[in-house]
Amino acid sequence: YQSYGIGPNGAVNSNVEDLLRYLAFHLNGNEQVLPRKHLDELHKPVIATGQRNTAYALGWNIDYRDGHHRIAHGGAITGFTATAMMYPEKRLAIIALNNLGSTLPALLAEELSDRLLGVKGLD
Repeated sequence: YQSYGIGPNGAVNSNVEDLLRYLAFHLNGNEQVLPRKHLDELHKPVIATGQRNTAYALGWNIDYRDGHHRIAHGGAITGFTATAMMYPEKRLAIIALNNLGSTLPALLAEELSDRLLGVKGLD
Protein backbone atom coordinates (compact mmCIF):
# COMPACT_ATOMS: atom_id res chain seq x y z
CA TYR A 1 0.00 0.00 0.00
CA GLN A 2 1.25 3.44 -0.90
CA SER A 3 -0.02 6.15 1.42
CA TYR A 4 1.22 8.92 -0.85
CA GLY A 5 0.79 9.51 -4.53
CA ILE A 6 -2.20 10.04 -6.73
CA GLY A 7 -5.42 8.18 -6.01
CA PRO A 8 -6.90 6.12 -7.35
CA ASN A 9 -4.10 4.24 -8.97
CA GLY A 10 -2.34 0.93 -8.60
CA ALA A 11 0.75 2.38 -6.95
CA VAL A 12 2.15 -1.09 -6.32
CA ASN A 13 5.38 -1.15 -4.37
CA SER A 14 7.16 -4.40 -5.06
CA ASN A 15 10.26 -6.04 -6.46
CA VAL A 16 11.16 -8.26 -9.41
CA GLU A 17 10.97 -11.53 -7.45
CA ASP A 18 7.47 -10.89 -6.07
CA LEU A 19 6.19 -9.57 -9.38
CA LEU A 20 7.48 -12.68 -11.15
CA ARG A 21 5.58 -14.79 -8.60
CA TYR A 22 2.49 -12.71 -9.40
CA LEU A 23 2.91 -13.37 -13.13
CA ALA A 24 3.53 -17.08 -12.45
CA PHE A 25 0.17 -17.12 -10.68
CA HIS A 26 -1.44 -15.58 -13.77
CA LEU A 27 0.24 -18.13 -16.03
CA ASN A 28 -0.20 -21.24 -13.88
CA GLY A 29 -3.15 -20.42 -11.65
CA ASN A 30 -3.82 -21.67 -8.15
CA GLU A 31 -7.26 -23.18 -7.58
CA GLN A 32 -7.02 -22.54 -3.82
CA VAL A 33 -6.68 -18.82 -4.47
CA LEU A 34 -8.86 -18.30 -7.54
CA PRO A 35 -10.63 -20.81 -9.79
CA ARG A 36 -9.02 -20.98 -13.24
CA LYS A 37 -12.25 -19.89 -14.95
CA HIS A 38 -12.16 -16.62 -12.99
CA LEU A 39 -8.47 -16.11 -13.66
CA ASP A 40 -9.12 -16.62 -17.38
CA GLU A 41 -11.80 -13.90 -17.19
CA LEU A 42 -9.10 -11.41 -16.19
CA HIS A 43 -7.30 -12.10 -19.48
CA LYS A 44 -10.39 -12.07 -21.69
CA PRO A 45 -10.60 -9.04 -24.01
CA VAL A 46 -13.53 -6.82 -23.06
CA ILE A 47 -12.76 -3.48 -24.74
CA ALA A 48 -11.61 -2.98 -28.32
CA THR A 49 -8.84 -0.40 -28.61
CA GLY A 50 -9.37 0.43 -32.26
CA GLN A 51 -5.99 -1.05 -33.15
CA ARG A 52 -5.79 -4.28 -35.11
CA ASN A 53 -5.48 -7.41 -32.93
CA THR A 54 -5.35 -5.32 -29.76
CA ALA A 55 -7.82 -5.18 -26.88
CA TYR A 56 -8.04 -4.38 -23.20
CA ALA A 57 -8.96 -7.00 -20.62
CA LEU A 58 -9.52 -6.41 -16.90
CA GLY A 59 -6.29 -4.55 -16.20
CA TRP A 60 -4.32 -6.12 -19.05
CA ASN A 61 -3.46 -5.14 -22.61
CA ILE A 62 -4.02 -8.07 -24.95
CA ASP A 63 -2.28 -8.23 -28.32
CA TYR A 64 -0.05 -10.29 -30.56
CA ARG A 65 3.63 -9.63 -31.12
CA ASP A 66 4.93 -11.31 -34.23
CA GLY A 67 2.13 -13.89 -33.92
CA HIS A 68 2.65 -14.57 -30.20
CA HIS A 69 -0.28 -13.93 -27.83
CA ARG A 70 0.84 -11.31 -25.32
CA ILE A 71 -0.74 -10.10 -22.08
CA ALA A 72 0.90 -6.98 -20.71
CA HIS A 73 0.56 -3.99 -18.45
CA GLY A 74 2.83 -1.05 -17.86
CA GLY A 75 2.70 1.75 -15.41
CA ALA A 76 4.45 4.73 -13.98
CA ILE A 77 4.38 6.97 -10.98
CA THR A 78 6.71 9.87 -10.30
CA GLY A 79 10.24 8.59 -10.82
CA PHE A 80 9.40 4.93 -11.48
CA THR A 81 8.26 2.93 -14.51
CA ALA A 82 7.43 -0.75 -14.91
CA THR A 83 6.34 -3.25 -17.54
CA ALA A 84 4.93 -6.75 -17.06
CA MET A 85 4.56 -9.08 -20.05
CA MET A 86 3.31 -12.65 -20.36
CA TYR A 87 3.23 -15.00 -23.31
CA PRO A 88 0.88 -17.72 -22.02
CA GLU A 89 1.43 -20.27 -24.78
CA LYS A 90 5.20 -20.06 -24.24
CA ARG A 91 4.95 -19.96 -20.40
CA LEU A 92 7.09 -16.81 -20.53
CA ALA A 93 6.86 -13.91 -18.09
CA ILE A 94 8.99 -10.76 -18.06
CA ILE A 95 9.17 -7.94 -15.52
CA ALA A 96 11.19 -4.78 -16.12
CA LEU A 97 11.48 -2.07 -13.48
CA ASN A 98 13.20 1.29 -13.63
CA ASN A 99 13.98 4.04 -11.13
CA LEU A 100 13.54 6.70 -13.80
CA GLY A 101 10.55 8.12 -15.61
CA SER A 102 11.28 6.57 -19.01
CA THR A 103 10.06 4.00 -21.52
CA LEU A 104 13.09 1.80 -20.85
CA PRO A 105 11.15 -1.04 -19.13
CA ALA A 106 8.79 -1.48 -22.10
CA LEU A 107 11.67 -1.37 -24.60
CA LEU A 108 13.75 -3.78 -22.54
CA ALA A 109 10.84 -6.22 -22.06
CA GLU A 110 10.09 -6.20 -25.78
CA GLU A 111 13.73 -6.75 -26.73
CA LEU A 112 14.10 -9.56 -24.22
CA SER A 113 10.87 -11.25 -25.33
CA ASP A 114 11.93 -11.00 -28.98
CA ARG A 115 15.24 -12.69 -28.17
CA LEU A 116 13.66 -15.41 -26.04
CA LEU A 117 10.96 -16.09 -28.63
CA GLY A 118 13.46 -16.02 -31.49
CA VAL A 119 11.65 -13.34 -33.46
CA LYS A 120 12.95 -10.32 -35.27
CA GLY A 121 12.19 -7.21 -33.24
CA LEU A 122 9.99 -4.41 -34.41
CA ASP A 123 12.39 -1.49 -34.90
